[in-house]
Amino acid sequence: MNPDYQLMLIAWAAVAAWVAFVIFTNRKIHPKALFALFMVELWERFSYYGMRALLILYMTASVIDGGFAFDDAKAYGIYGAYGALVYLTPLIGGYFADKLVGFRKAIVWGAILMAIGQFTLFLSGNTNEVSFYIGLAILVVGNGFFKPNISSMIGRFYEEGDKRRDGAFTLFYMGINMGAFLAPLTCGAIGENEGWSYGFLTAGVGMVVGYLVFVWAQKQGMYGEVGKGPDVEATKSVVPGISNKLLPLVASAVMIVLASTLIVYNDIVDLILLLLSVFVIGYLLYEASKMEIKAKQRIWVVVVLLFFTTTFWTFFELAGSALSLFTARNVDRTLFGYEIKTTFFQSFNPLFIKLFAPIFSWIWIKLSNMNKEPAAPYKFGLGLVLLGLGFLALNLGGASASAGMIPAIFMVLLYLLHTIGELTLSPVGLSLVTKLSPRHMVGFLMGIWLLSSSLAHQGGKHIAKLTTVNEKTIVESESFQKSQMDEDIKALLLTDQFKKELEEGSVEDVLTDSAFLAVLNAKQDIKYSVSTIVYPDSIQDKDTMLILNYLTEGKAMFDTLANKQEADTFYAEKNDFQLSLKNMIGDTNMVGDTKWKNHDDIRLELSKIDTINNLDSILTDLDFIRRVNSKFGISEVKIMDRFTEANKYSGSKKEQMLKGATVNYISLKQNTVNSSVQSEKELESLLKKSPGTAVINSIRQESLNKGLGVFEMLGFIAIACGILLFIIGGPIKKWMHGIN
Repeated sequence: MNPDYQLMLIAWAAVAAWVAFVIFTNRKIHPKALFALFMVELWERFSYYGMRALLILYMTASVIDGGFAFDDAKAYGIYGAYGALVYLTPLIGGYFADKLVGFRKAIVWGAILMAIGQFTLFLSGNTNEVSFYIGLAILVVGNGFFKPNISSMIGRFYEEGDKRRDGAFTLFYMGINMGAFLAPLTCGAIGENEGWSYGFLTAGVGMVVGYLVFVWAQKQGMYGEVGKGPDVEATKSVVPGISNKLLPLVASAVMIVLASTLIVYNDIVDLILLLLSVFVIGYLLYEASKMEIKAKQRIWVVVVLLFFTTTFWTFFELAGSALSLFTARNVDRTLFGYEIKTTFFQSFNPLFIKLFAPIFSWIWIKLSNMNKEPAAPYKFGLGLVLLGLGFLALNLGGASASAGMIPAIFMVLLYLLHTIGELTLSPVGLSLVTKLSPRHMVGFLMGIWLLSSSLAHQGGKHIAKLTTVNEKTIVESESFQKSQMDEDIKALLLTDQFKKELEEGSVEDVLTDSAFLAVLNAKQDIKYSVSTIVYPDSIQDKDTMLILNYLTEGKAMFDTLANKQEADTFYAEKNDFQLSLKNMIGDTNMVGDTKWKNHDDIRLELSKIDTINNLDSILTDLDFIRRVNSKFGISEVKIMDRFTEANKYSGSKKEQMLKGATVNYISLKQNTVNSSVQSEKELESLLKKSPGTAVINSIRQESLNKGLGVFEMLGFIAIACGILLFIIGGPIKKWMHGIN
């Protein structure tokens, strides 16, 4: 069986056992509704994170590999706008739930839309960008109805002051991350093996399962009266001319058109989010000004912590964009002898949450019972410090980098520290909003809280672009120009012709391009030439000009003589070098013959010819002399272990692996090979002799340094924010008025 699918099945079995354990051990503590919503959210997150694991890789993959071949900046823009809109629409979804339809109908409608969105991506392939954008837009709107209301619905099952509340949200959050854990291992495995579209299809099926679970639990009466309708029923039409029952459908259609447009023209989202943030926060503070002092100050706490949670998620959500491509390009993904796929790395965060969430749930309850539980501002501060340390862990890995690749264990360490930071902040934040919000504004405030993730994705787009690798820019950099490598290759890469090619392709492609090789070899010193003697003669009573060619060392000569006798005499004088080469050919096996001495390059090219019938013709052939004068060639090596590994897979994954089993690279002519090797180690030995290796390693190192520089900056900013929260935590705690 495909190893990816083996790992997938093991993960499913482990999650099934873990879910059973969680439900069994908590069945007497929490209501049944929690576990039903736990499962619904698990499947919804499976759908979302399954698609997310594929999205950036799908967009940047070549057309041959089934992607759209977008450049990094364009892909980051689409990803950022999609993520921003996914978390922006909860403002509207929360409003509809609070004022018109209630939590349940909003959740059902959101689930249906998200399933449709995934199936639209499945049908889009890599040929229809329009349907791709529409699919993303439908997912955006569906998430808007679903996301804020399922969290708000959880809060309704616990009274204010109930000590089980934080524990419930932590368990609920664990359900989110169980789905997120399975998603890359399932949708990622299927998408990479069978084709990206089938990964999206799998995500859509997961959303359908979540919808069915929600409807089943509703029919079983698990929700009681919670979420049946809005707390305050609207007495008149919100929009004149459109009934309140029809309004959510009309609004959904309008939002789908608007969202698809904004995903395409995603820079507009920056301005929209800025204006919306100012308006929403201003409106919230205005509403707070009309409340009594206790409620007012609690609203202020939400606003202050919103800034810090936005900072956290802006950095954290780089996992799906910049960190994903960084993993693909700058991480040696071999861990404990097994090569981990790029998509699989996104399972580490939810895996760690699954392991640590019960522990944190127990810790908060235990500390609460002892009256020692830290207040929310301090939990937020700790989360930001851990987030920063995670980024700095990558810099530790940079010290162990080889050929621009850091060991995978440091990426795992990043996800571990980020996960622990997330557990101190995110579930606590969700719970805190439901505690601090006035009852009639819970859905709206939850939507505002999720606005931080919207801002994070759009802001993350700009940070991700800082890590974008432009090989043309790297080649132009001072550090590259000081790097030790073949000076002729370096100089040619710096010409306008090939710098332009670096903007559109990789340095590996450029170095093995026939045009690059031809220009590179043409720049080498001429060791051999074909010289020409021209003389007049009469053939069948017709005057004509005849030509004699001969091989010489150095530059070519061109001589015109008066007649055949002079030409033959001159030819005999000048043809001594060619004659000396002919005299050396006494043994048909010329490999390693010491008689050739300084003319081994000619011997090497002659040894490649199966049958030599006319040596004079070969030695004066211009194409032969071009090859002899060439300093560089292209080697082609087949790695048999890769062919063996590829046969374990099927579909597009097998095709990609078979394509990667044959490696082409630039070589010095004397080291050029066209052969097979068994293992990667043998290939590495051959690549050490390639002049292209120094070039590629230099670019990888500069790419790594660029990414690490950005991540180091983010690390220090996050730590500084955490320290600031520790300092101002006291006054914030007072404004919370007894809520912790």
